[in-house]
This record gives sequence, structure tokens and C-alpha cells, in this order.
Amino acid sequence: MKKGFDYIISPISRKVFFEEYYEKKILHIKRDDESYYSDILNLDDIDDTLQKECFTQPKYQFAGKKGEYMSYDILFDKYFYNVTRNEIVEKLYKGKSLVINRIQDYNSKFLSFTRGISKELNAMLVGNLYVTPAKEQALDLHCDLHDVFALQLYGEKDWKTYNRPVKFPRTHGTLSDEDQKKHEKRFTMKAGDLLYVPRGIYHQACTQEKTSIHITIGLHGPRMYHMLEELMELAKNDDDFGAIIPHVEESLNYGEGFEAYFKQLLSKLVDKQSASQLRESIEERRLKQKSSNHPGRIHDFLNYSEINDQTKIIKRDLIKCKSWIEGGYIWVSLDGESFKYPIILKETVQFILSHDQFIVNEVAGDQTNKVKENLIKNFIRTGLLQIDLHGG
Repeated sequence: MKKGFDYIISPISRKVFFEEYYEKKILHIKRDDESYYSDILNLDDIDDTLQKECFTQPKYQFAGKKGEYMSYDILFDKYFYNVTRNEIVEKLYKGKSLVINRIQDYNSKFLSFTRGISKELNAMLVGNLYVTPAKEQALDLHCDLHDVFALQLYGEKDWKTYNRPVKFPRTHGTLSDEDQKKHEKRFTMKAGDLLYVPRGIYHQACTQEKTSIHITIGLHGPRMYHMLEELMELAKNDDDFGAIIPHVEESLNYGEGFEAYFKQLLSKLVDKQSASQLRESIEERRLKQKSSNHPGRIHDFLNYSEINDQTKIIKRDLIKCKSWIEGGYIWVSLDGESFKYPIILKETVQFILSHDQFIVNEVAGDQTNKVKENLIKNFIRTGLLQIDLHGG
């Protein structure tokens, strides 16, 4: 079973979550299943991750008592690559909490999981791993500027949550002692549990008698003001908005008429693109900015020249793609990057985009197998397709 967003919020349905909890209130799901997240990230995966030699600060940190972060140069002389894994474990024995930021950069299984949910929710996901020894606290009281899903992987952790002074905060602030006393809620997270904390809600967590390992998944979605930024990009290419703002009395529309004139320009600009088109532009911009990380690319490179009409091809399911006809070409957008192909290849391109797997000689279209192979190779180089090493 492929694990996605529905799995981490189960038994709550997606409809109930987004209508009743999302950006509104805390959700704590208790599960009597310590291995619930084992297919997402388990202790062996974490141990394997710790063996990697590619950690760089600030992705890899220790937190002392009272949540005080210490950078690697204070802990381990000057150069991080001199640190042994024994030294890392020793810090845990001494009560320091290990924090691995962006753990998806180091673990391919968790990367695949986050990429799947990212595609489902049209948002960027960032996972941070926390290993906190008994009777310790990694972070002080704080609020996040993004929504957080906490997945308890091992042990237990006591959480305290408070109120949200600002509905959608843009900066980190502080919470008064009075607010802490008034609105405190407590949750004990056990292995397999989920805690959803909307952005802006203050919280802190500590361990008791057991070491805790949990992972937080930060959901970074576009804000409404990003739509105004898209409108601003349109305005930059609009002749009327390229005009100088009236700055002397003799200028056209300098006086009382300027406000009405400006509102008229804004109205025309807004009418140029619908809200759904603006949202799509934001998503395409996000996809272009994210790094492409699809396992199997080196295998594709090594077997690229061996492709023939019997080669089995698989489409990567975590790439967001769409196609359209424009200007005598069929255009294909892959994770926000656009490619164009002659319209004569329309049937072949649409076949490739609509099939999860196929043999090269099964591909539809009137072209020769050589033309089809070249098109498939092109899609392999972009990352959309991969060669099935276990196929024909």
C-alpha cells in the first residue's frame, strides 16, 4: 500500500480535515500501533542516515538544555568532517537532542514519501527529525510560520500547546505568561500518533522517562498575497502600468481623477487572468524552483544507449505533467518546465503521458520506432520516464 496524505491523517477523512482542522485547530490522533510509520521512516532508516558523511550545518544540529542550539564548530572544533559517529552518539548520551533538518535530503525513502504528498497537496514539504533523550527538551516555547504534522516514530513526548495571538503570523513573536496559563493544552504523543499544529500556535515538547524520536513535516503552501505578486509580474509587462506615476499638477490624472484612474487600471489587470490561472502560475513557479531529485537517473544514463523496441519503460508518478496545443506544437510541462514538440507527434506524446508503463513498440503513432525511441529518450533525459531494469 502506497502511503500518502490520507494515511497520516487516518482515520480522519481528508474532507473532515480540511473543513474542520486545517489552519483552524489542533488535531491529535492516537493510534495503538507503534509500527504505524515504519514504511515511511523506521529506526533502521534513521541509523543508516546517521552513517552518511554528507551532513552540513545547519541541517545537522544539536540542541542543549532549554532548547539552545549549538552549531557544529562549537561542538566539534572547526571542521565538521572531522566528526566521528561515536562523537555524535556521545552527545546523545550526554543529553543533547539531535536535530536533522531536511532529512529528505539524506533518506530516499522519506524523500519519495514527501514528494508524493507534495504533489497531492500542491505544496512544499520539509521534514525535520528530532532525537531527544529522556527528560530533555530540544526547543523552547515557539510558534512556526507554517503548518506542522508531528509523527511520533519511537518513545513518548509530552506536548504543551497554547493559543494563537495572530491568526496568520508573518514573524516569530512571544507569548505572555498569562496566555500560557489561560490556554494550555497537554498531549502525550506515543509511537504511531499524529499531532497537527496549525501555524502560529505556540507549543513546546519534552520527554519524560523515555527517549523520543519524532519527525515534523512542515507544510509550506503559497499565501494569498502571492497572487498579488503574480499580478505584479503582469503589471510589469503592461503598457499602462509602465507609465510614470503623476508627480506634478500638470500631469494627466494628477488630481482627484488619479484614484479612479488607478482603480480602473487595477480592475483591467485583475480581469486579464482568473484566480485559478494565477494559482496555476504560482504552482509552476514553485515547481521550477524546486530541485529535481528522482531516484534511478544514473541507471537511466548507463542504459540509455541500449534502448530498443523491446525495452520496458515506466513513467515516474511524482512528476506533475500536463500538455496542450499551441502555435502548431504540442507543449508538455514537467514540474513547471515546458518543452515543445512538432504537432505531428501529438498522438505519440499523448500516449506516453497517459500510460504508466509500456514497451517501446507499443507506443501509438505513425512514426517509425526510431522516432519513437528518440522521443522516449528525450523524456528519459527530462526525468519523466525511466527504464525498467527488470523488464524486457
